[in-house]
Amino acid sequence: MAELYHLDGSETWTWAGRGTPFPSRIMDVILYSPRTLELREGYVLDSAGLSPSERGQLKLEPGAVRALTHHLPLVADFVWR
Repeated sequence: MAELYHLDGSETWTWAGRGTPFPSRIMDVILYSPRTLELREGYVLDSAGLSPSERGQLKLEPGAVRALTHHLPLVADFVWR
């Protein structure tokens, strides 16, 4: 399983529990075989954590991802072994 963090490197949750009786937590994962793939890099994408210039380059609004779903996207770059 790929262990992915938010871009600030301090959090791993992928489901936002704000405004609910449930805590934010990891609910989404990427499974892979380390025998055939190597994880180069990856992260949990939260558009609210991007700087204004980064959001501008990506054409994302601050809460764009959260407006679509409570689950944050996982982005990973793999290479074949």
